[in-house]
Amino acid sequence: MDFEILDPIRIRINEDYVLKLQSYCKPKLAIERILYSEVEEAYQLLQPRAIWVKAIVEEIVQNVVKIEDAFTLHAGDLAREWQDSQFLALAVGTIGLQLEERVTQLFSQKEFAKVNDVRQHRV
Repeated sequence: MDFEILDPIRIRINEDYVLKLQSYCKPKLAIERILYSEVEEAYQLLQPRAIWVKAIVEEIVQNVVKIEDAFTLHAGDLAREWQDSQFLALAVGTIGLQLEERVTQLFSQKEFAKVNDVRQHRV
């Protein structure tokens, strides 16, 4: 299997969706300012990266998907959905170390509203 890098990855943060996730229907101006400030910071720190691979499905037995090169994927209920699949696309991504470190810092400072703003935008 040959992995490929997905590049570039463009991320757009939906501020209205972030506010909704934090239960703000009509936020006060101060809340909106915090949100926009944190979103701007997230854009500056964001370093999205991802890789993917197209894998041949050799066999699916119950909840286990056996793919080429002797890899096994325990897929739970998804295995039934993939029963007739010949290929599987597997991918993994990250928002980048800088943004992950900022989220950790906000958690340690108990800035949970800001953390939620940042965490909603993972790749």
